[in-house]
Amino acid sequence: MCLARDNVKGRTVGLVCTACGCQFIRRYTGELVLARLRRSPILPDNERQLTKLAEEVVLLLELGFQGYMNQEIA
Repeated sequence: MCLARDNVKGRTVGLVCTACGCQFIRRYTGELVLARLRRSPILPDNERQLTKLAEEVVLLLELGFQGYMNQEIA
């Protein structure tokens, strides 16, 4: 196990298993809890993926190369 983070205020320690890569949370009391997996809310096989048109992507790239910030482009 290797230490990933120490949350003193929450009294927990994040650990990562060096053998399998699983993440765990250990409370200062000694209780070991399996960390929740973070998953994307959009499934990979979802047909309704939001994509930009090719022309819009080219325009956004050009604006970025010209030095405009993301907030200005938006």
